[in-house]
Amino acid sequence: MTKPPLVFIHSRSQGGKDHVLLQEEWLTALRSGLGSGADTILNGVEIRFPFYGDQLDDWVRRTRRQHRRTHAVRAIPAKLTAIISRSSRKWRVRYLPAMG
Repeated sequence: MTKPPLVFIHSRSQGGKDHVLLQEEWLTALRSGLGSGADTILNGVEIRFPFYGDQLDDWVRRTRRQHRRTHAVRAIPAKLTAIISRSSRKWRVRYLPAMG
């Protein structure tokens, strides 16, 4: 009979860490939280600790760079529109007669 899995899922900013040491830290904390029944509970599960910290941190960095570039590109038309709008208002005020 296979044991049910207990999967540890980490979040970002784990890149560059030793995944074996990180798993041990998590197991130590879990054992502490489980108290005297820790061994019985943990012997009944298969611990899985997929480590993707380096890949996730790399993805976050690339996404931030892409977001900054996208935001900057989107900001350009908005700035140009504001400049053109101000310029055209000045032009209308100076050079077009008031209507009605």
